[in-house]
Amino acid sequence: SVLGPSVRPFLGLLMLFAMRQLCQWLCALEPPQGMIWHDPGVPSALVTYNSRVQHWLGDRYPEKPVQFIGNGVDVATFRPRTPVERAELRQSFGLPDDRPIVLFAARASEKKNLDDVLRITRDDFHLVVCGATRGLKANHLTHLGLGPYARMPDLFGCVDAMVHASTGEGFPLAVQEALGTGLSIALLGDPGCAVWLDLAVGDHFEDPLLRLFQQPTDVGARR
Repeated sequence: SVLGPSVRPFLGLLMLFAMRQLCQWLCALEPPQGMIWHDPGVPSALVTYNSRVQHWLGDRYPEKPVQFIGNGVDVATFRPRTPVERAELRQSFGLPDDRPIVLFAARASEKKNLDDVLRITRDDFHLVVCGATRGLKANHLTHLGLGPYARMPDLFGCVDAMVHASTGEGFPLAVQEALGTGLSIALLGDPGCAVWLDLAVGDHFEDPLLRLFQQPTDVGARR
């Protein structure tokens, strides 16, 4: 028998559940002031921090309002650094100080398109990769692996640019943190970015990335 030699434990649990539901019905309390979730299991509002998810939910639940609340960034933490701070931070991460540094920060996922980034010629910059344990070794590349998030403001503060090659992520927090730090960014075009930024972005990031250090206000790159 799936339930064992006796069904009595199952029946006991069923009775306890029924008694619990009855007690909740008999002893119902008024909801706290300001609470919008009056009926457990039936939300009164839907909130997303991604415009793509907002549209997805809106198409499937048109009777429910779907609110979009974007990510917030602590600009006192993610902030531009002085030249002295940048030099000290680069040394703490073991990064070179004789060429521009580009950051790729992402977890291990095919949608992050790290392979495309690694294929870009690194004659004019040094690439830093973090966010997952990958075991990468190559010229003009530093692999920091999976480090503590508490050090990300320092890492953003000592690099010159960020490359964001992901697809289907809208306007992710990492890009917003890079903007708060004052970095130039090369990224794939995504409708989610247009919610907050007026960018002319193309369908690839390689050319804008290579031009970042010559014309920082070129297509796909903004400070």
